[in-house]
Amino acid sequence: MFRNLFPLFSHYCKRPENYFKHVKEACIILNLGMGPALLLRDVLQSAPHNGDSTDINSNVPSSAAALNELGIYKLAPQDVEILFHLRTNWPNTGK
Repeated sequence: MFRNLFPLFSHYCKRPENYFKHVKEACIILNLGMGPALLLRDVLQSAPHNGDSTDINSNVPSSAAALNELGIYKLAPQDVEILFHLRTNWPNTGK
């Protein structure tokens, strides 16, 4: 994206990354290391999808907070789970 797509569109606009936010965030998810990807998947599966804050009695952050920490603001947690299923290096855990 940074070597080919953005320079190509930079001839037509000043900030081409503003037009490809979903693609940029999908690349972040697909390029995560195996450890962080597994941790994020566990957080997404255990965190409530509807709340933006953590529960007072729980140490599990919300899915939105976990995604925001990685710089993902546009993709929904359900979309991130779909992207995890598209990874080719995902271990076969039987889930």
